[in-house]
Amino acid sequence: MNRIFVCLLCLASALVLSSCSNEAGISVPKAHLVCVGLDYQNCTVATLPGTVADATEVCACLESIYTAKGLGCESVLMLSEGPNSNAEEGFYPSADNIRKTLFSLRPQSGDLVVFYWSGHGHRDRNGMFLAAAADGTQEYTKLYASELLEWAGRLCCSAVLILDSCYSGNAVEDCSTDFLQSLKTLTQQCEETNVCILAACADESLSYVTSVPGEDGPSRAHSVFTASMLRVLGWQCSANRTTKVLGRNAEGYLAALPPRINTAELTELVLKDMALNKESEKQVPETTGTAFPVFLIP
Repeated sequence: MNRIFVCLLCLASALVLSSCSNEAGISVPKAHLVCVGLDYQNCTVATLPGTVADATEVCACLESIYTAKGLGCESVLMLSEGPNSNAEEGFYPSADNIRKTLFSLRPQSGDLVVFYWSGHGHRDRNGMFLAAAADGTQEYTKLYASELLEWAGRLCCSAVLILDSCYSGNAVEDCSTDFLQSLKTLTQQCEETNVCILAACADESLSYVTSVPGEDGPSRAHSVFTASMLRVLGWQCSANRTTKVLGRNAEGYLAALPPRINTAELTELVLKDMALNKESEKQVPETTGTAFPVFLIP
């Protein structure tokens, strides 16, 4: 009888330990951020003020929000700043390095992937592309929007692509030009696979820069679209690329965090904020996924 009792006790203990192990193994949803900013001072392409600040503060803002909401957060910041950017670094934002970084992500079902871009955007006969950093043989390397859409469409979780560049609307518009017809299928695919694009402007529009108060007075430090998006998300832009919230204590910022917000709702809020800025009169952000909203803030 004692032997049977001992066996039952061991079995019960094993079941309890197994249950505890399973509970401890429950994975917390995680956000995976890749934020890219280039100022183009290391080539003859027109330099862009504020792009590095854009990427730095978007990364810090989203990290703060996701961490406060109890999500795990992994972030990668890829910057090209000043004339002496080191092209040998793994996080130097050439097209190849960006591709490697994106494909190295290992999100799980239920996670969220956010790709943010601040830099030049243009188009050629192959479609809309982002002008990534030079690779030593070219002034810039091309990262096509179609590549990003195909990559995001293969993920097992929701993805938000935030493109702050001129002509970024080409990534979401069903354009009539022949070399952009391929994006129609990809855009339809986005709405079916939890992928959403948030573009700073329409397909024929420019993305403008605005003055943001800094420690030493006004400075042309952020794009109009990104500055508005940060304000909508409760972040105070700094103009000096701080990775801390300025003018807010931690408790105040946490209390002011937005509730669940999808990209369609965010676009509307950003548009209203941009309407207050005279420099954005000709700039209207666009988004896909309104029929199947993807949450930027889960």
